[in-house]
Amino acid sequence: MNKYKLSNLSISLIMISLMNSTLLGILIPFIIKTGYTNIFGSLILSFFVGIGLLFLFIKIFNFLPDKDIFEKIDIVMPRFKFIFYILFAIILFSIALLIFWRLLTFISSEFLVDTPTIFIGIVLLFPITYILFYDFDTLSRFATISVFISFCLIIFNVSALSSGMDFENLKPIIDSNYLDVFKTSIIFGISYFAPVFLLLVIPKNNIINNTNSNKSMFRTFIISFITVFIIIFTIVSVLGISVSKIYTYPSYVVLKNINVLHFIENIENISVNALLFFMSVTLAYIMLALKKLLIYVFKLNKSKANKLSLISFVIPLIVIIMFLLPNESFINRYEEAYITGILYFSLVFISLIIYLVGKIKR
Repeated sequence: MNKYKLSNLSISLIMISLMNSTLLGILIPFIIKTGYTNIFGSLILSFFVGIGLLFLFIKIFNFLPDKDIFEKIDIVMPRFKFIFYILFAIILFSIALLIFWRLLTFISSEFLVDTPTIFIGIVLLFPITYILFYDFDTLSRFATISVFISFCLIIFNVSALSSGMDFENLKPIIDSNYLDVFKTSIIFGISYFAPVFLLLVIPKNNIINNTNSNKSMFRTFIISFITVFIIIFTIVSVLGISVSKIYTYPSYVVLKNINVLHFIENIENISVNALLFFMSVTLAYIMLALKKLLIYVFKLNKSKANKLSLISFVIPLIVIIMFLLPNESFINRYEEAYITGILYFSLVFISLIIYLVGKIKR
């Protein structure tokens, strides 16, 4: 079940995808709306929240390094393992549902207004389902291509928008509402940095040269934070905070200001793929994690696990989305960040319980 091997680079690229998967339509509008003039103060404080989460993750990751989180649960809390398995399955599926829902609503509202949503959903899930038939080493190759393209697009986008930046749009940088700064930084910090805990599905010993994995993860953490800081800085400096907070997808709207050679139009439809790739990698990763849980709990071979994963996760994902999509307004767009934060906080909390009980027993 854990025969695959991944390099530190592969882990880093997957980690970047996981951390940036909820930016589009969820975390970026949230921090712009709630942080407002305190947005950069909230970002800096969220960095320290992330540092704490990263150190906690490394502690748990290093505990029983030859085991994944499901095996750790079996060893540490055998009597209650099925309760924890169910909780993990619910959390992982809910995160996948939230990301897929936002991905689908974005594409259907901005690109394919007249296309049936069920068709869009099936097309989007096709490559993800394909990866489901393989393992994390296949996902790592998908992540390598996706992150490379994403970073190329981000560099291009920032460069192309640099001429339209107005630093007056950044003022005032911070006001006296420190409670909002604290609240926003906590929610954003958990929602953005806690996805690293999804990597607990991969045993540390499956990483080649894992003695350097901690340093590699810290470097990845820094790179990812700088990336999101630059993205938000670009949005605010081009559109202004007051304008940015109006939109559900300010990260897409700002790209409409890109003008290449004065005749290439709709470049934003290509440039926004930088964030869409992150979402796709994360969806594929969660589906593989859920399949791995099925294999471990029910002792299935890969063929049966693939079929059961389709029935248990992929099909329900499409069916639930079909009911939710017509009622997109049923949830306030800023509440999505709170839901994301709660889900990832639950993941961190359960992982911490496993770690503490395991340390006490040992």
